[in-house]
Amino acid sequence: MGLSADPWLIDWLGRRFGDDYRWSASKLENYGACPFVFLLSSVLRLDERDEAEEETTRLIYGQT
Repeated sequence: MGLSADPWLIDWLGRRFGDDYRWSASKLENYGACPFVFLLSSVLRLDERDEAEEETTRLIYGQT
């Protein structure tokens, strides 16, 4: 597991997830399943992107 030495990040994480922060059982299960996905979704709050459309048109390629 990697460690960060960035003082800003350490301070932000400490304020956001201090000693009194309560983790739900489902969040802990998510962490156990995949720590990286847990970081993206629960810590950084990034959402999964929608699927790209399969259809290709002239507008997409910039052709007339």
